Amino acid sequence: MLVGVVLAAACTPPATPPPEVATVPTAPNPDLEARCGLDVNLVLDRSASIGSLAPTVRSAAQSFVDALAPTGSRVRTVSFGSTATAHPAGGPGVSAIGALSWSTADSYVVPTLVSGGGTNLDDALEMVRRAPGDQAQLTVVFTDGSPNGHMASSPDGHGGAVANHGRSLDEAIIEANLLKAQGSHLFAIGIGQVAVKHLEELTGPDEFTAAESVATADYAHYASLAQLSDAFSALARGLCAPSLSLRKIVRETDGQTNPAAGWQFDLDASPTPDWMQPTGGVHPAITGISGTVTATWAPKGQTINFLIREEQQPGMSLASVECSVNHFDGNGPQSLSLSGSYPIEVSVGPQDAVRCTVVNEVTSATSAGSDVVAIVDQPSLGAEHPDVGVTLEWGSEGSAQSQSVVLPVGGRHRWSNLAAGPASLRVDALPVGWALLGITCAGIDGDLLAGSVDFPIGNHSVTTCRVTVEQTLTNP
Repeated sequence: MLVGVVLAAACTPPATPPPEVATVPTAPNPDLEARCGLDVNLVLDRSASIGSLAPTVRSAAQSFVDALAPTGSRVRTVSFGSTATAHPAGGPGVSAIGALSWSTADSYVVPTLVSGGGTNLDDALEMVRRAPGDQAQLTVVFTDGSPNGHMASSPDGHGGAVANHGRSLDEAIIEANLLKAQGSHLFAIGIGQVAVKHLEELTGPDEFTAAESVATADYAHYASLAQLSDAFSALARGLCAPSLSLRKIVRETDGQTNPAAGWQFDLDASPTPDWMQPTGGVHPAITGISGTVTATWAPKGQTINFLIREEQQPGMSLASVECSVNHFDGNGPQSLSLSGSYPIEVSVGPQDAVRCTVVNEVTSATSAGSDVVAIVDQPSLGAEHPDVGVTLEWGSEGSAQSQSVVLPVGGRHRWSNLAAGPASLRVDALPVGWALLGITCAGIDGDLLAGSVDFPIGNHSVTTCRVTVEQTLTNP
């Protein structure tokens, strides 16, 4: 008799856990500021339940990134299964929160993910919440299921034990609330047979429809890639049509290129619109830390013709100008035919976003003497741009001179009219949480421990010095 009982128990299928019921209230979702040029968190579900939908998730996310390509926007990606990982520059997953960094949307490729494990949305939202630097204005979550795993410690449990005690939905809502409290608008994309009620509990009650603005909508539920692609094109079009983005790139004497901040463009528009971005108008339009400035305007229902000029800086020449237009019709950016010289003439239609990349190159010294250009780089341009103290010393013993400057990451400084002879570049100080990765002048690598490099200044030459720093990955 006992054997019969045991056999009967063994043949009984395990009970399906009852669906979770949220007990944590949903915090208000901050409206997305209606501006073009966004920082966007991509949060991608790679749990086992995604299965054959994994390519759909990736394609949908890529269509969203492509829609933002000509708008000066930046993206960073976190994926989640049983745990979450960051994908710096769209590469392989890394557990360290500090590895999560920004990439321009222009050339960003969404990582290919292998599905497996549970649905730990709690961990993924924690990673983007705790990532270094300013928070993204928009966080887009792609998921096909309800949370069924969470971190044992709340709210900061990344890197620790994973649990599932019937609170996975609540823990995800807690993280969603904290993320929204930082000012990020949370927008959830439900794919397949997702529980719409759980999307509402994570984000809010307002579904994205043709009549709803993405700035106020909370979630969308689409069953096919075509619907998703159309939705993302509509989302980007609502934010960035019409718009004009200008990106300045400088090619240094060592052949490398850098985005140039503080570069001025003059924009003559006909007819003259009411400028929405940048605040105060575009006279002049000045590039930011990523080398980009984006202009939007009202009214939106007309074509604007632009003549674009730039204030050429000493020792520079125009190398190339490339412009593309995105009609937000699913075909991606298309190249525009240009004259190749100033002024650049482009027309922006009511449903268009135009992006121009202008490359200048260093051609000569700015005076009868020689020039030294110092640049501060980081491998991936993140949200934080700390100041780095740099000192240049030049001249022979007894007549040596020196000058110190403070440069942000991405910044550059030019010393002009220097005499030929020995020189040295030194990094004076790095902020806490940053390390020196390299210091090079004229192709000569310096001493990382000493933080300096010795090099010769030639006659009537331009020497490029490059200081590369990286943010130390202190978070688990």
